[in-house]
Amino acid sequence: MGNIQTQLGRRPIAAAGNSGGDREMLEWATAGEGPSLALLIDHDDAEREFSYVSTAETFAEPEPITDVGARLGWTVVSMARDWETIFVPQHPRPEVSAS
Repeated sequence: MGNIQTQLGRRPIAAAGNSGGDREMLEWATAGEGPSLALLIDHDDAEREFSYVSTAETFAEPEPITDVGARLGWTVVSMARDWETIFVPQHPRPEVSAS
């Protein structure tokens, strides 16, 4: 939080993260009055990307960060259920002649 405060000079109203290491930032974005957004990306698609479960990273709450997000009302986005495309297929660039 301190680094964000130093750079922005105030509490953010929107934050996005994908792991337990982002918990404090997401909590801080939603801690104030008025509209806010905490967006948590759940890496749960082992077929198209890779899958992992991130913990909340606190001694008091070793639960998965997605459980924390659901409990705190964050927007939790599942890569498996909510994204049609994870990586866009790369097409080779056409060769340009040097004439």
